[in-house]
Amino acid sequence: MIASWYTYKVLPPTSTKHQEIIDNQQAEDEYYYSEMAAFNRQNGNTSETRSIGGVSLTDDESNLSDKIRTNLIINYLPQTMTQDEIKDLFGSIGAIESCKLVRDKTTGQSLGYGFVNFIRTEDADKAVKTMNGLRLQNKTIKISFARPSSETIKFANLYICGIPKQWTTKELENYFSSCG
Repeated sequence: MIASWYTYKVLPPTSTKHQEIIDNQQAEDEYYYSEMAAFNRQNGNTSETRSIGGVSLTDDESNLSDKIRTNLIINYLPQTMTQDEIKDLFGSIGAIESCKLVRDKTTGQSLGYGFVNFIRTEDADKAVKTMNGLRLQNKTIKISFARPSSETIKFANLYICGIPKQWTTKELENYFSSCG
């Protein structure tokens, strides 16, 4: 089995660097994957999806189904932007099948990313080409295609550094239990 290796520095949720780490690591965040999977199930796509890291589809990925080529992930959205505003913005490109702004399950606040699923692949392509890098308020959005995740990511190891040496396994589990 091929595994993916990631290293994260543990910071308390109140840390000012915490949001920056979330922004930078969204594509590798397990919560992110579960939200994307739920979004796709809601829209009739039973496969799990994940970002391709802000890079447009390569030649090797050109055989992805049209259903997947219509589904975009939008990163670095302003915290104040609403789901309706996202839908209106991307609706100017073409007809939208669905739109989802991902929010924190506890606070209800925007996590700064969302998904837009266009009806036509041409509209999704146009959105990536014309709106990627668009400056909205104080953020520059990043748009990329969402795609099926590999099975290997589900069982990847997560390496964490900076944990107090005196922590027990139970304390570590308790610290991360709110993450799923």
